[in-house]
Amino acid sequence: MKKSIIKDLKLQPEMLYDMYVFHIAFENGDVGKIYKKKNSIYQNIGDEVEYTINEKGSVKFVFKGQSKFNNTSNAD
Repeated sequence: MKKSIIKDLKLQPEMLYDMYVFHIAFENGDVGKIYKKKNSIYQNIGDEVEYTINEKGSVKFVFKGQSKFNNTSNAD
């Protein structure tokens, strides 16, 4: 896992199948792509993020917040 600040983030004009493609660059020199079903992401330029990047350059962010998938409270 890596940690860096996003230096550049651009939505690419071409799609890969049904996925939007974002070009991302970090202050530590890493450059990669993010593939999403939506044409926006939560992260912005200047955000410090934790992420992984594979040998093909695909970036995955580490999610630390609450979501419907990890919420263990029982709301009746």
